[in-house]
Amino acid sequence: MSKATWVDFNMLLTYTYDNLRYVKFLLSGSEVGVLDRFLRVNDPEAPLFGRYIHFVSTRRHSPDESLDFLRRGCWPSIRD
Repeated sequence: MSKATWVDFNMLLTYTYDNLRYVKFLLSGSEVGVLDRFLRVNDPEAPLFGRYIHFVSTRRHSPDESLDFLRRGCWPSIRD
């Protein structure tokens, strides 16, 4: 189970996925397999088992590339 204090993120993600149509999540991890272990996508007992999940793998980005990505796609107001 993945918890931070009292929040069970797997159950929160499951509720949101099932009930809030226009909410989308982008989850990332810096180590291969961390996200997979967190979501437990291959575990039939996991709350998100069977839901659609799309994995995108990328190479490590430099700090400048990361900021450029955030400026262009997520937070255009980010400044140096």
